Amino acid sequence: MLLTVVSSSARADFREWTGANGTKIQAEYVGTSGDQVTLKLKGGKIVTFGMDKLSPEDLAYVQAASKVSAENQKFGATLDVKSNFSAKWPGSSAPDERTPPKLVSEEEGEYVYETAHFRFHSNAKLSVDVIRSVGRLFEGTYSANQDIPFNNPCRYHGDGQKKYDAYLYETKEQYIAAGGPPPSAGVFQGGGPHGAMGRILVPFDSLGLVKKGANYVVAGKKDYSTLIHEITHQMSIGSYQYPGWFVEGLAEYVSISSSPSFNGTFGFASNKNALLERCIELPKRPGPAKGRFLGKNPKVGPLEAFMKKAYQESFMHPDDKVKQLYYGFSPMLLYYFAHVDGKGDAARIKKFVKAIQDGEGEEKAYEYLLDGRTWDKLQKDVVAGMKRIGGVTPDFS
Repeated sequence: MLLTVVSSSARADFREWTGANGTKIQAEYVGTSGDQVTLKLKGGKIVTFGMDKLSPEDLAYVQAASKVSAENQKFGATLDVKSNFSAKWPGSSAPDERTPPKLVSEEEGEYVYETAHFRFHSNAKLSVDVIRSVGRLFEGTYSANQDIPFNNPCRYHGDGQKKYDAYLYETKEQYIAAGGPPPSAGVFQGGGPHGAMGRILVPFDSLGLVKKGANYVVAGKKDYSTLIHEITHQMSIGSYQYPGWFVEGLAEYVSISSSPSFNGTFGFASNKNALLERCIELPKRPGPAKGRFLGKNPKVGPLEAFMKKAYQESFMHPDDKVKQLYYGFSPMLLYYFAHVDGKGDAARIKKFVKAIQDGEGEEKAYEYLLDGRTWDKLQKDVVAGMKRIGGVTPDFS
């Protein structure tokens, strides 16, 4: 199951608290110490009292917030970054290249390089210029996820903190031996012995690296969408459980927004055609077809069932057609909620994401996404909205 880490400061918003005696107050969670909880009331007053004064729901909220705070401190997250839920959706994004790449250690079989936020472990020596090109793609994906107003964990990764690890392999065989799936171009491994930040594994070929004489160079153009998809997982995965459609939908959404060149830039204001090409239609550009090709009338089934389906029963389904449906329709949903639903300002999906980050649970989060609508009404809204996106009419029967 895919998990997501966030800082407790992501919860720095006022919410209604209910005491064990039924008294209600509007306050912001500050922190805990032992069996004491500290809140900040509107107006700035700080109050501290025993957790036995909290309702069961508020106690669960505090326990979840405390757990995330402890995990982020363990993994070196920066806790003083403000939530970006109020920010507008970015039109574009580009990597910050003010920190030059550097070689930090050199041993036969492992050469370690660093950029601003990543540590690259390579089993073959690379020039700093090659790392600059590779780093541009990774750092660009980092910046894209930082700019999307979902308060992604990469926003809490400050200078001097632990860097994200990426392992680069000279051959596909070495990549597979290290745990990379044979048919893949790269993979994110999260949790387990690698920690909440996880790591990326990628073979040289997926980076467009070819040997020229005694050295490796970046040669030609590659399709980096799979790698960007995996880096997005690394930027947005940790200790909270988002539903599969959101996790994979976001990763696909970011990957289709990338520039076809190897420069780490992303365009969110003009990604609709790329979305339709990846998910719905055959490609219009020359070259091999690569996409989900659901067609203009994808048979989705009831929307509620689609969005609540367990990850193992959707994205890991043994039937490839089922997997293609989930991988293809999930970014369509992400796009709908981010750009079309309601006033087109992503307000409902931001509340959905925040509710999960706040430990309110998936069912409560869906209440924010529905915003008073029934699932049947939401289905009708999605149909109407997707017709405006590209003449798509999903079948929810």
